Amino acid sequence: MHAQDGIETVTVTEIGHKGDGVADSTAGRIFVPMSLPGEAVRIEQAGERARVIEIVTPSPDRVTPPCPHFGLCGGCSLQHWAEPAYLEFKRQTVAAAFADRGIEATVLPTVAVAPRSRRRAVIAVQRGPDGRFAVGFRERLSHKVAPAAGCLVVTPAIVDAMPIGRAS
Repeated sequence: MHAQDGIETVTVTEIGHKGDGVADSTAGRIFVPMSLPGEAVRIEQAGERARVIEIVTPSPDRVTPPCPHFGLCGGCSLQHWAEPAYLEFKRQTVAAAFADRGIEATVLPTVAVAPRSRRRAVIAVQRGPDGRFAVGFRERLSHKVAPAAGCLVVTPAIVDAMPIGRAS
């Protein structure tokens, strides 16, 4: 760890249950969005959250997120993680939940689902100052709507139905 002028370099040790990286800073444990385990990141801390300034040492499991809305939309927080590592994280999350409750269980490898196959999503609608509607998903850690031209996770039928709110 290195701190200077409110900016610090930390190493992400794990992923928290909401998809943020977790690291120890000079001020204590913090949550670092868009980071992965093993990465060294320069951050600016704000309470228990941080803003990434630079990824100093990227994880070998870092990939280019497929969604053009990644980072703005609050729906998918781990699209920058290679699928095998992500699926193992999900498996370990389930195993830890059982262990925390004193349940001994063998947790099999996670099975990935196909893109555009999710049948449920929270769609947000917000009227802007111009009276027009924005239809999409909430921005990360915000109530603001990020208009989405599409989504790589939900079924096409859901995406196709989203413009209905714009006609009002």
